[in-house]
Amino acid sequence: MKRSEIINLGQGLILQGKIDPLWSAAEWDMIFAEAIDLMHESFVDSESDYFICRDYTLTLTDGKYPLPADFYSMIWLWDDRGQIQAIDNEDRKLHNTQGFGLEDDNLVLFNFDSPPATIQCDYYRLPKEIPVWDGGIDMSGDEYIPDSPFNTLRGARAIARVMQVFAQNKDGTNTDASYQHARDIADRFVDRFLSRKEAP
Repeated sequence: MKRSEIINLGQGLILQGKIDPLWSAAEWDMIFAEAIDLMHESFVDSESDYFICRDYTLTLTDGKYPLPADFYSMIWLWDDRGQIQAIDNEDRKLHNTQGFGLEDDNLVLFNFDSPPATIQCDYYRLPKEIPVWDGGIDMSGDEYIPDSPFNTLRGARAIARVMQVFAQNKDGTNTDASYQHARDIADRFVDRFLSRKEAP
């Protein structure tokens, strides 16, 4: 389903959500994006096999390895000698432990005499960016369709339910319990995809 169709579902769950002029297209666009972010976080937290980029090559540039634009978090990093672990400042400075850290949009290797020209990684990527919604029906084209599995009717219903909870922030009625309800909706949706590689 396209983004505008999912927003339409979410609007239908809010009293006067489709006709109240105080609801701007910008607000609905933001609520949609926040719902996608929450659903994405649930997939990453579950360590599912969605939103993963595998065997990506990072190239040493001016002493650092620029990260891809869609980088969200590291899963696995290695060179031809094996895995490279993330390290904290204590290990880096006091124990001279080899490892990596993240600095802004770059990855940095610490305590390597000669950092390799390239290293490989598996990482979780950010959800796809969709152009800002103007309040109309999205044109045909992949750029308006969210990532799988959000692009299904089941995914659209889950996102619309999360949007319904987030929309309550507008009138100040949202609570910790309602936010947890949104997390539960996302987690229930994600649970459906966790055992895809297992025999039924």
